[in-house]
Amino acid sequence: MKTVRLTITTSDQELCGALQSEKIPHLTVRVPTRDSIEWLPSPTATFTFFIETSKVIALSLFSRWLYDRLVKKKPDKASVDNTDVVNDPTKVTVIISNYITLLQQEANKEEKHE
Repeated sequence: MKTVRLTITTSDQELCGALQSEKIPHLTVRVPTRDSIEWLPSPTATFTFFIETSKVIALSLFSRWLYDRLVKKKPDKASVDNTDVVNDPTKVTVIISNYITLLQQEANKEEKHE
């Protein structure tokens, strides 16, 4: 199982619940922290997501889901790992593609050591 840590700051207050209810095969989402305090009025929330997967393709599906969410909801603020993605949601796919590349490189190294 491979894990990717993403920090997402967004004005889409429903993102966390929507992601946790989304069923993407071979993908588990854990949200151990939310950096904003529930009872304080805040236009944005910061979530740290741990995305666990046994198949790299699941990250591509997650990337597409997040891209679609940003295009449909059009939040006032959205950043992934401190990169602003609100004006250019395609940056989401670039960020997650970088993680996919890293996971594939790790998998190749593990195969060579076996």
